[in-house]
Amino acid sequence: MFSAVGDGSLELRELSGTYGGVPVVHGVSFVLRQGEGRGDLGANGSGKTTTVRMQVGWLPPTNGEILYEGRSIAGGSHRFKAGSAVAARRPFRPIRRG
Repeated sequence: MFSAVGDGSLELRELSGTYGGVPVVHGVSFVLRQGEGRGDLGANGSGKTTTVRMQVGWLPPTNGEILYEGRSIAGGSHRFKAGSAVAARRPFRPIRRG
């Protein structure tokens, strides 16, 4: 997996992180190219929100790299943050009838 300068890609390389001091993200790697989207599914506490928080700079990773257009965004790239968006929804709740 490689991203290049100017290609609009976001790359996570062996990203790890904690929530409340508990390790919840372990070695996540992927590349999103310009125009692509991504959705993560998993049980409560599996690290979905922690991964997103690290991607947008709200939480520092404990290990690994986050690259935007081939460049590290460690320390917070305002250009990356200005172009990023996070969509969240409430947890699914089944409707009980009867």
